[in-house]
Amino acid sequence: MTVAHALTPAEDVALTAMQEAHDHKQWDAVLRVGDAWVEAQGELPAIAATLYAEGLMVAGRVEEAVTWAGRATSAIPKELAVAKIAALTTYGRALARAGDFTRARMALAKSACIHTDNPEAQEKQGHILCAISDKWRKGWLLQESRLQDPSKAIPANCRVWDGKTEEPVTVLHEQGIGDAILFARWMPVLAARTHHPVTWYGPAILRTWMAQIPNVIVGDTAALDATPAHGATVRLMSLPHYLHCNSKYDVPNPVAPNPLNDVREARARGRTFTVGVCWKGSAQGWHDFERSYTAKQFAPIWAPLTGVTFINLCHDADVPASAPFGKHTFADVYETGLAIAKCDMVITVDTSIVHLAGSLGVPTLCLAPTVADWRFAWPHGGTSPFYASVTVLRRRNVRDDTLPRVAREMLERALPTLRRHQ
Repeated sequence: MTVAHALTPAEDVALTAMQEAHDHKQWDAVLRVGDAWVEAQGELPAIAATLYAEGLMVAGRVEEAVTWAGRATSAIPKELAVAKIAALTTYGRALARAGDFTRARMALAKSACIHTDNPEAQEKQGHILCAISDKWRKGWLLQESRLQDPSKAIPANCRVWDGKTEEPVTVLHEQGIGDAILFARWMPVLAARTHHPVTWYGPAILRTWMAQIPNVIVGDTAALDATPAHGATVRLMSLPHYLHCNSKYDVPNPVAPNPLNDVREARARGRTFTVGVCWKGSAQGWHDFERSYTAKQFAPIWAPLTGVTFINLCHDADVPASAPFGKHTFADVYETGLAIAKCDMVITVDTSIVHLAGSLGVPTLCLAPTVADWRFAWPHGGTSPFYASVTVLRRRNVRDDTLPRVAREMLERALPTLRRHQ
């Protein structure tokens, strides 16, 4: 059982070490402290049990993670809102990884109902509401709490747009490449609302892509930083809140550069069926241990198949000598999009590739992890509210091998084309 008594000095030192290791995602260190603590005492303080459960999930010790997260959830009173939300969220993720999606949803729903003024906890609640419910309006609003973090706030030399005035608006990039591609669809909507082109500021890898979006101007980040007093400004991921995306029915169509849309429309209908594959995301992703595969694991997907050509969409990843393609490094997102536009189909894990393919309307199979995610239907998958061309094949549990299902689906989709050319 988790303990409720005051910590001894030694326990306090251990908890501090575990928290620091957790904050730096040093999961081996989290487990070393937790394992030693459990072996010595057979129990953990509730806060430590939550941290320990997260480390156990990364290590693949899912059943233990469920046990310890459940104990933390029971031991922490509702009055300790931040700790209670963290425990319930961890418990929900552990249950999902174990394949118990019903109890996972219940735990996540409870975590989203706890009142708190803590910005980080509110942001977490917002993500959960958009993932497991239709309360998108409240979910996007809660996610605005992230802007209280100085690293995410609107810069001091910029004026926060009020969401109403018709004036030129600056949009600032945030988070990952995939989310930038997903949220870009709201910039033409913003331009129509304000009757002015939108100026977007973000990383160089996205500039060519963004410059081709209608009514979007790519700004010079250095100039933005040097301007003493800038105009109305908003973060990219705030646009669904400001533009009242209250349900999946309010989601605008995805946008992509017109030249790539033209390539997509004019692609050759040859004797081969072209499939783009991506088996790994960024190692920095917090759930990468669950979403990514090794090239060896993914190899059955590109097994020789008469009439099918496979291309590598996995940026800078090593490939085995037996693969039907070599290592591929893309200059930027636009170049990756050009390769995708020539594909008949894409098979990818949950990374920016699915957003590029979905934006271009390429039929796509996305291998999604068990984690609750507002980007794709959860828990059972099947669809995405943001991309009509994407089919989600979600893992049934953390040990589920989704690849045979993907291979069967790929063959079923390729067969009509292959038969036409026989």
